[in-house]
Amino acid sequence: MDPTVTSVAGINAAFARFNRASQTLVEAVDGASNEDPAQAMVGQSETKAQVAASVDVVRIADEMFRELLNISREG
Repeated sequence: MDPTVTSVAGINAAFARFNRASQTLVEAVDGASNEDPAQAMVGQSETKAQVAASVDVVRIADEMFRELLNISREG
């Protein structure tokens, strides 16, 4: 399993969740729904953390790949 592909899928899913939470927030503030705006904001914050974690996985995978290349060049 490729960590980069998995992370990108996670980022895409998180952006979809963020869009849904944003829509819920707008509808709650406009009075178009009975949803709790605070809960929608929590959903946005959770999504931000999920994206940050997925980006970290991509960064770490990149660093590991670079180190592997350096090791193979030295050997």
